[in-house]
Amino acid sequence: MRPELILSAAALRENWNIIREKAGEAAVWCMLKGDAYGMGLTDAARILAGAGADRFAVTEAEEVTALREAGIAGRILLVRNTALAEEYAEALRGNAEVSIGSPEALKAAAEAAGEMRCDARIHIEFDLGMGRGGFAPGRAGEIPALLAEHPELHVAGVFGHPSRAFGKEKYTRRAAERLAAAAECLRAAGIDPGEVHFADSVALFRFPETRFDAVRVGSALTGGLLAGSRAGLRRVARAECAVAALHTLQPGDLAGYGASFRAKREMTVAVLPMGYADGAFVNRGKDLRRPKDALHGLLSILRDMLRKKELYVTFGGRPCRVIGYVGMKHLLFDVTGIPCTPADRAAVPVDLLLAGKMLPRRWEEQ
Repeated sequence: MRPELILSAAALRENWNIIREKAGEAAVWCMLKGDAYGMGLTDAARILAGAGADRFAVTEAEEVTALREAGIAGRILLVRNTALAEEYAEALRGNAEVSIGSPEALKAAAEAAGEMRCDARIHIEFDLGMGRGGFAPGRAGEIPALLAEHPELHVAGVFGHPSRAFGKEKYTRRAAERLAAAAECLRAAGIDPGEVHFADSVALFRFPETRFDAVRVGSALTGGLLAGSRAGLRRVARAECAVAALHTLQPGDLAGYGASFRAKREMTVAVLPMGYADGAFVNRGKDLRRPKDALHGLLSILRDMLRKKELYVTFGGRPCRVIGYVGMKHLLFDVTGIPCTPADRAAVPVDLLLAGKMLPRRWEEQ
């Protein structure tokens, strides 16, 4: 009866193959942050490794440990803006490479490496507009002196993250050029910058010139990339739930919180014990505060109103309209004239990140 998240191993492998081909000569880091975007960190990593992936990037030091304990033998990169030596220490225990985005982070990594009596492979991060950490590209010339104090740190790469790859082409290309210039500055100072990586899932498909030596891809693996279907990507996850009961509405009967729906005819509705607490029909809210973002949000709402946008589940291979508001743990959908009995299953659109935390996961091959 309980809803479950069903994930397709075949779809994940297909997405990986498309990404691998699209990347060309560039290496591919599989970004597995947020429990692999809700797919499950170790399960997703094992499937990807079996398909040929050999580089994995995470944002939590304990994820390095989890991957190693799961038998993942490829390269692992901790992409984390931190100045905590203990986080670097855990990552280094797992033979991971680590990101460095400030003098304080550099010292913390050196401290961890010193305590463990090991060398550390580092990736120098540059802030290209995300504002969450990283050296300013224009100050790349100061980094060689900092590195000279810590011979236990070896540069394996330099990277930055595009902040507008969905939209501004000029801005994204300029950010990539700034990263390339920073890498060249290090090279001119006698420091091999290693591999340069900039492109995320979106930039990989939109801006081929930004692939450089490697790309970091996360959402594209799930098939959730904007316009992903045009790239041939498949959605990896779907949610399913069994119908708990059937209910008949007469003309004029109300349904949903706030009496949000009034029946115009006799209807049969299926009661599904699944709602927004399970990630169903949840759109994570926009947290941008610029006036133009608020305007775009308002226009989007108006478009939905004019088009009378409705929600649908998939039942019996056909779309069925959701009736009334989606509740925390239930929703209703119209099955008038459609054979339906309790225990029949419906597929429900979900936010993978939320559903991955709330629902039991089950992998299937197809």
